Amino acid sequence: MHPLLQRQLAKYFGNHLPTHPEMGSFLEAISASYVKDDIKNKTIDNIFQLFKEESSVENANIKHAINESSLSAILDKSGKIVSINRKLELLLNLKSEEITNLYTWDLLSKDQHSTIELAKRSLLNGKTWQGEIRYLNKNGQSIWLEGTATPMINPNSKKTAYLILFNDVTTRKIYEQEIIKSEKRNRDLINYSQAIICTHDMTGTILSMNPAGCEILEYESHDLIGKRISDFMPIEYREQFQKEYLSNLQSNQVQEGILKVQSKSGHQLSLLFKNYKVTEEGEDDYVIAFSQDITKRLIAENDLKKAKQSAEESNQIKELFLANMSHEIKTPMNGIVGLTKLLLKSPLNDQQYKYAQSIKQSTENLLLLFNDIFDFSKLKEGRSKLRNAPFDLTNLFYNLNYTFKTNAQHKKIELISFIDDEINPCLIGDVNKLNQVLMHLISNAIKFTPTGKVVFSADLIAETNTECHIRFSVSDTGIGIQASKLQNIFEAFTQANDESSRMHGGLGLGLTIVKDLLT
Repeated sequence: MHPLLQRQLAKYFGNHLPTHPEMGSFLEAISASYVKDDIKNKTIDNIFQLFKEESSVENANIKHAINESSLSAILDKSGKIVSINRKLELLLNLKSEEITNLYTWDLLSKDQHSTIELAKRSLLNGKTWQGEIRYLNKNGQSIWLEGTATPMINPNSKKTAYLILFNDVTTRKIYEQEIIKSEKRNRDLINYSQAIICTHDMTGTILSMNPAGCEILEYESHDLIGKRISDFMPIEYREQFQKEYLSNLQSNQVQEGILKVQSKSGHQLSLLFKNYKVTEEGEDDYVIAFSQDITKRLIAENDLKKAKQSAEESNQIKELFLANMSHEIKTPMNGIVGLTKLLLKSPLNDQQYKYAQSIKQSTENLLLLFNDIFDFSKLKEGRSKLRNAPFDLTNLFYNLNYTFKTNAQHKKIELISFIDDEINPCLIGDVNKLNQVLMHLISNAIKFTPTGKVVFSADLIAETNTECHIRFSVSDTGIGIQASKLQNIFEAFTQANDESSRMHGGLGLGLTIVKDLLT
């Protein structure tokens, strides 16, 4: 008989079981039933035990996963820290026992207390909280944590605790802060720029305008945004703006030029602009416009052009006067020279001959001065052009030597000419201009050389089948020129010094004419 059945029968009947013919069969059947139930109970116990073991293993795995993969902390109902996992310990550089029984806000910067209060209210109402908090480590560095806090109730003690799982979002927050700083710098650049910076859509409607643009146009920002740029332009320029500027933006990324606009007070302004079309995927195209008010500059340039034109007209009048005057004076002077030459051929006594010779010399000197003035005037008027033609270099040097030979002999100085043997004397060029340059240089050399010699020469520098480069030089043993005067002597009506002007005469135009001929 099953032991459990025996105990139950003894409880009710003691040691005296009822006697009945069929009692034995009944008790055997009941005993067999107890055996079957016992097997079922054992099976159920085994299942519960297995489930319990598996549940323990699963919980252990979950705890291990949380401990290894997440940043987590457990708080009691008051917000005190019960424990933190190993990952969080490493991140905060703290041991769990160092912060146990501390309140959460003891570890956070003061600006995070309002965040903690919001989290507490959510958790006390049995709700999950999500948010970001900033922790300051021992070195004062900020660590940003994104957390999710969930209430937990212990089934045995019925006490409430809070599990918080964290993600380290410090790197992301640093990037976000840098972006915010960069955006602020960009806004400051636009807001404090003295140039006009605005944006508009492809129809010319203003989307934004910086303070400088509002100030220059004399409008508030809200008066400009949403209006077309053409609304602020003089009527005569609006059609051109539509046809040229807006149409070209469809095919060109960059537009630049001058835009005419009108301020609120009615002043017409000229804006120098350079605008860029911006294309972004999924967004409508728009234009970033940069412009500068150049109204005053254009007025100044226009005034300068007028002043320059007036000065040029004045110079032309002066140069025309000099040219006409020199031409008118040269005619009678040539007559005087011719009559003097005739007079010198007639019978004269010694005194008369000397007087006639002085007249001739003085007249020729005056003619040289007037020739300089005439050449100078022609150069300034732009009437002097190069005329290329064949010429003989040997013949040019012979004529120069013959022209100045008498003056050199009169001063008892030696006049020497030299042509490089490698130069083919048959050349093509403007022989008159070359002759002018050399005559001025040789004349100056003889004038300022009291003793010694004057040498003019031609040296071959380079030669091809079609061209040859020749260096023409004039040197002398004269008084020379101070280094400090080298730049000034090429200016019109300028000589090396006042003493030279008194001793040797002249207008100081020779070297100016040479420079103008060569440039």
